[in-house]
Amino acid sequence: MQFRNRLCHMVRFAPAVVWMGIIYYFSSLQNLQLEGDLSVYDFFLRKLAHMTEYGILTFLVWWGTDKRRDARTLLFAVSVAILYALTDEFHQTLVPTRDGKLFDIGVDIVGVIVSSLLIQYSHGGFIQKSRRYGKDRATNSTE
Repeated sequence: MQFRNRLCHMVRFAPAVVWMGIIYYFSSLQNLQLEGDLSVYDFFLRKLAHMTEYGILTFLVWWGTDKRRDARTLLFAVSVAILYALTDEFHQTLVPTRDGKLFDIGVDIVGVIVSSLLIQYSHGGFIQKSRRYGKDRATNSTE
């Protein structure tokens, strides 16, 4: 039974690992500049892509963890996404014609934050067990 639980956990986390591979692949490409009419929008499209890819990564890591949907799980997903953003920008410094930028890390973090806020909003705040009464209560409620 323990093997089955671990296998199920790995399968749930697989989309996050695949997404990390996709990010790594695109970071390895030497030239991603848009040509022609779209070159005017190149900067904005790139930054939107950065925010989106790290927002998706945050969600996939969060979804791939365990069944608990609490603040610790989300903090873990946010931490993994930010660490991956840091390593991705470092990786880009090793690719010819690419360079890692602190600004891009900031844009990635904006995507992570937006994703984490959407996760919180879609779940109506996190549900925690009250130690005192043993009942469920939303963390965003006031008592």
